[in-house]
Amino acid sequence: MNSILRKVKNISGEGCVTIMLNTHRTAPDNKADAIALKNLIRTAEDRIRVDYYKNKSEGATLLASINTLADSINHEHNLVSLVLFVSKDFAEYTRLPISVEPRVVVDESFSTRDLVRAMHKSSGYYVLVTDLEQARLIEAHNDSVVAEIGKPFPFKNSHLFSTNAAAVSNATKQATLAAEFFNRIDKEVLKVHQQHPMPVVICADGSNYFEYLKVADRKEIYIGQVNQNRTTHQAMHVVNAAWTVVKAHLEEKNAARAGDLEKSIGAGKIAVDHSEIWSAIRQGRGATLYVKSDLFIPGIIDGDTISPVESFERTRKGVVDDIIDEMIEENFRFGGDVVFFDGDVLDKFQGLVLATRY
Repeated sequence: MNSILRKVKNISGEGCVTIMLNTHRTAPDNKADAIALKNLIRTAEDRIRVDYYKNKSEGATLLASINTLADSINHEHNLVSLVLFVSKDFAEYTRLPISVEPRVVVDESFSTRDLVRAMHKSSGYYVLVTDLEQARLIEAHNDSVVAEIGKPFPFKNSHLFSTNAAAVSNATKQATLAAEFFNRIDKEVLKVHQQHPMPVVICADGSNYFEYLKVADRKEIYIGQVNQNRTTHQAMHVVNAAWTVVKAHLEEKNAARAGDLEKSIGAGKIAVDHSEIWSAIRQGRGATLYVKSDLFIPGIIDGDTISPVESFERTRKGVVDDIIDEMIEENFRFGGDVVFFDGDVLDKFQGLVLATRY
């Protein structure tokens, strides 16, 4: 998600088409996904021909790119949703682990809100599964296995673990050998983490977990433990257990962000009105934009003024499909961030509030 977000957020120009739809992970339900996508492509075709391209050849070229990209998608690998990004010189898609509002956006930039929301509402992580004989490293996303990391994993303890009776009886010697083995594992984990930084859950029994943390160079990347020896278990069973730990970690982080909002409210450093929020962001005063997850606001942007419109007008030319998407991108540009909340946390602000720097 990070890589495609970096690509699409800097692309602009007439006829940036974003197509979003919910999909299915398994057969036979995923057979309907191609049909749902084709229906949305027909919607995109109508908007492109009516509103954006009087030059028929340019419109036809864009539509050809959309259809070519759609035909390249293997729906057997779908997750919860699918997003296509197509413009004159760009065509890529990504699968997301969250639900989206199915829609077509044709604008002068791509709609990146769902990418950002997916990054905040879900989590990629590693699970280090270890005992004194071997270690495995699994990449996961939410409750799903992404991949089992290869060489040097599984990392075997072929030299630092003894079954010799005399050595086993020497507790100090055994502890030293275990510490050296865990130290080597940690260094290999850090190499993977450096290439793709994500938190790590350790799956190991209690004594090995604490011995591992003693020698870990960067203890802060390890966010919790599954207190079991699962080195021989299937990756999906390991990840199911680890996801419970990761969910608790995410909930803790979310609670902390809610606390940050309360501090901003107490200090009077907030903006609530749509135009007030937009103006503050454009001035570089936006710190964190708090958004209710299912809130979408179509509107017209004129300088520092935002005028919301009715939902049925969102496809009209000149109307921004979702002003929140524009706010998010602009706030990022000035170094701000965004937090999405479910439930009624933001209801007193009609689902949208900006914490300002000053």
